Formats: sequence, C-alpha cells, structure tokens
Amino acid sequence: MLKQPIKYVACLLTMGVLFITSCKKDNTNPSATNHQLIKVSADARNFSEYAYNSDGLLGKIISSNSNYSDTITLSYNANKQVQSFLYGGNIFKYTYDANNQFTKIEVHVNSAQGDIEGYTTYTWQSGKIIEAKSFINYVNGNTPDTKVTMAYNTNGDLVTQTEYYWDIVDNAYKLRTTTTYEYDDKKNPNAIASQVTPLFLTMSYSGAHNVANETVKNEQNIVIEKYAYSYLYDTDGYPTQQIKTAVNPNGPGSIETVHYSYK
Repeated sequence: MLKQPIKYVACLLTMGVLFITSCKKDNTNPSATNHQLIKVSADARNFSEYAYNSDGLLGKIISSNSNYSDTITLSYNANKQVQSFLYGGNIFKYTYDANNQFTKIEVHVNSAQGDIEGYTTYTWQSGKIIEAKSFINYVNGNTPDTKVTMAYNTNGDLVTQTEYYWDIVDNAYKLRTTTTYEYDDKKNPNAIASQVTPLFLTMSYSGAHNVANETVKNEQNIVIEKYAYSYLYDTDGYPTQQIKTAVNPNGPGSIETVHYSYK
C-alpha cells in the first residue's frame, strides 16, 4: 500500500517528525529534468501523482486510496525553496536559517494567519537533519510529542532512525522504536519530493538510493517488523517497479507492489 497523507493535522504533527528529509540533495540524486516522476501507483485506486510548475519544481501532489483523495499544493520563495504548502485547508509554513536549511515547520489551521496547531523543529549537521522534535499546541501550551534522531552512511542515505515519545508522567522522552535501513546503489526517483517529505514520506524514501532492507525494533530491542525490497529498473537505472515483502519467520509474508511512471 502507498503511504498516504494523514487525515488530521494533530495526527500529522504526532507522526510527522518521522517523515523528514534534507532539502539538500547529494550529487547522486536523480535529475528531475531527465526523469520526472509523475506517478507512483499500487493500482487504479491507490496512487500518488506529481505535477510540476514552470520552473520544473514540484507544484502539486495528488494522493488517492480506496477511501479518499488528498491534494498538496506548494508555494516557493525567491530561492526556489518550499515556502509553504496547502493541505486539507491548513497551511504548513517553513522557516529557514542563514544556511538556507529549514529549521521549523508550523501548521496553521485553515489559513496562514490561523491558530498554530503545532510545529516541528529540525537540527542539522553537515547538510543533513540529525534530530526532529514535534510539539502539539494543547490548551496548556506547546507540549512535546515525539523526537526522532537520524544517522547516515557515507552516501548520505539514512541508516538508523530512532523514535522517542514524550512521557507526560515522567516529563521525559522514552524510546519507542529503532529502524535500520540498507540500500541498493540505484537512483531513487522520490528525491524530487525532498522538501515536502517532512510530513508525508519517511526519510528513506527520499535519499539518494532505494531501500533494500528495513528492520524495526521496539524499546526492548526485539524485532517487530522486517521488510525486504526488490526492484525492476529501466536502462537508466531508475526503478519502474518496487516489491515490498514482509519477512515473517513463521511463514510467507505479505507482498506489496508499486509502479513508477516518468515523464
């Protein structure tokens, strides 16, 4: 199944810290002018479509599953960085530092000037995000929600992602899961959406290369999920099909297939 945008803003912020990536691309990332990703589909009712503006930048994402359809519309600043995007009637606004790296994304309810539902802050190191923290604007103020830390390999791909939740009793972050990734050496077309993925795709989806293996462990270091990925590629090394298989030690695991279309 395709990963779809989450329906509610509060839920977006609760989980959104998991869905982050760098707005700086490695030189090994695919060129949008040579291979523009226009659709990722599981079937006729489950897909994401990508449209581009006159500058060749991602302007709109339409995601659909069997129950609903959602649209993300992007706006850019003079530096051709995402300034904000509209989703579900809410505005997601970016703040950048002097190095042109986004350090905060706020969710404004119903309009750019509306109440802030919450926000996520980002810490960078060597051009990569190494930590993200999400906060929810409850009645008593902004409350910590989740924290995620990231580590990368020399190719710039995410290799370890550790998620923590905020324990309101102890007033401290507690470990939830640790996910490790392995990659192939082929080009990942999802990199074109790197500035949008802070809330809608996992980091591994928008790195330079495609995920080959994914392992999730809980706070007791026990494996709770494990997936293997295989791909079909075109002659330029871009995937045309991804097959995701759940590794189940007790028998056959589930299999999910998605297809990539380019312009």
